[in-house]
Amino acid sequence: MKNPVTRRARKPLAWSLAAIGAALSVAPQAFAADQPLEEIQVTGSRIQRPGLNSPMPVTSIQQDELELFAPTTLADGLDALPQFLGSAMLSDTENFFGGGYLGAGGQSNLNLRGVGGNRTLVLIDGRRIVPSNRGGTVDISVLPQGLIRRTEVVTGGASAAYGSDAVTGVTNFLIDREFEGFDIDIRGGITELGDAENLRLSLAAGLALGDRDHLVLGIEGYRSAEITDISDRDWFKAWGDLDFGVNATPRRVRYENVITRAESFGGLVRFGPLAGTQFLDDGTAAPFHAGSVLDLSAQTGLNNVTRANPNGVIQGSQVGGSGDQFNRYSMQQAALERASLYLNYKHAFSDSLSASVQGIFGYSYADNQKVGYQMSGTWPITLYSGNPYLPPAVQAQMTANGIASFQVHKRVAPFDPLHNGRAPLTTDLASLTASVEGELANGWNWNAYYQFGESNRDVEMYGYRVDRMFKGIDAVIDPRTGAITCASTLIEANDGCVPVNILGVGNVSRQALEWLHDKMFTNARIKQHTAEFVLDGEVFSGFGSAGPVFMALGTGWRQDSINQISGDPLSVPLPPPEAPGPVRSE
Repeated sequence: MKNPVTRRARKPLAWSLAAIGAALSVAPQAFAADQPLEEIQVTGSRIQRPGLNSPMPVTSIQQDELELFAPTTLADGLDALPQFLGSAMLSDTENFFGGGYLGAGGQSNLNLRGVGGNRTLVLIDGRRIVPSNRGGTVDISVLPQGLIRRTEVVTGGASAAYGSDAVTGVTNFLIDREFEGFDIDIRGGITELGDAENLRLSLAAGLALGDRDHLVLGIEGYRSAEITDISDRDWFKAWGDLDFGVNATPRRVRYENVITRAESFGGLVRFGPLAGTQFLDDGTAAPFHAGSVLDLSAQTGLNNVTRANPNGVIQGSQVGGSGDQFNRYSMQQAALERASLYLNYKHAFSDSLSASVQGIFGYSYADNQKVGYQMSGTWPITLYSGNPYLPPAVQAQMTANGIASFQVHKRVAPFDPLHNGRAPLTTDLASLTASVEGELANGWNWNAYYQFGESNRDVEMYGYRVDRMFKGIDAVIDPRTGAITCASTLIEANDGCVPVNILGVGNVSRQALEWLHDKMFTNARIKQHTAEFVLDGEVFSGFGSAGPVFMALGTGWRQDSINQISGDPLSVPLPPPEAPGPVRSE
């Protein structure tokens, strides 16, 4: 990756630290007598204490430190830290499919200790933020990254005070609400091969309006292109381990150019009398050549010669030979966009009483593609004798030997026109907060806030219809017209089936492609209401040199709701609740 180009102008900033949790603790005295003390809050405790001393295991990361790991996004920077290993990032391709359809795919979700994102609580200035999916996790890609000056992580037992969604820890993003000045950050990058180009624009402004009012504004946008595959990377060698069995010495050896013997792009016959037959890109048949090195599974399969499998069984892995390495053609990074807007207005009624209004608005969009369709294993293709797309030599062999059908194992790669595995995902979030905080005459502090947030998640998943695919593969010759048609059409004349030539690569007609492809969707609307009141202060001066004893008391209320609707071509989804009902005419 080339070094990003950065232009930056910054005014010295004053910063404050927010708090979460409730605890009773003794603050140690570890400061020189002439060192000024600043009252702040430490993540893991709502207690105001001097300095940064805390009995809680708190990891504190400055924003500049995170950008050393990844200058592109906040999520990528945190993902480089060991405690977040395994977190789901916005650009990760594997998070879009499977559970990603209804879960959290295509979002940036933190996962402490690998237990799950729904057990890692995300806070902004010690306050919860509305979840971004039904699992209750927060998409941190929509947060105002330009104004986040510090990130604190609690992974000890103190995090359990927040409930079951904080069992593994708490991540608290601290925003500089006292920012003054103007800060602009423009950076971009591109790989040496000319892909994954990215651009980030960030603007932060803080302005004092008289003696008692303060306004902070943050605007940010980020865009990054995809890395479609790594087929043109010269460093990709398709390394793999071959297992030669417990009696071999050595048992496992790592080789370059390891290829599976379980499937191919054009189609591979693994069992039966035609085992060892592969179909080339144009659909013609050819022998599947063994590689220079075969693992134990491949050798065992070839030696498994029976009446049902006179040529043995094609299985295992090999070095070289026929086939290809599929991972080289999978998307490595999804295309993505991100934007956020932050606004905070604070008014001080007096030196001991102030109020503020805060708004956070975020948007993220990711467009991914599936690695490929796997028509093998438990989902092979069955072709019957008489299929008009069979090569003449194969059909002749089936007729001569009385072979009624055989199975083909195939992988549909992204470069094949049959592939249409896109998954665009959009998330938008809005959060409004009103807060009041003050100081009592006895030195105790109090604060209260109410927050409303709403997030919307829209996912579309494109691909082929399984019911139509296997229906179209069963092609025959219409005895009345001599045209190629679906076997089902001979039974039901108007079923709409279009015959599919699945053999080879790119041999499916345009009409069949349009008939096969469809989409699923899910739309989720999540709302959250939160209110909280906290009182904290010094109880007494403490025990000798151990320092004063502090205490925090508080109460909170939260209400979460979700309205999710999902649909696919084989079901009829209900209309969203905002849609009007049917109109009855008399």
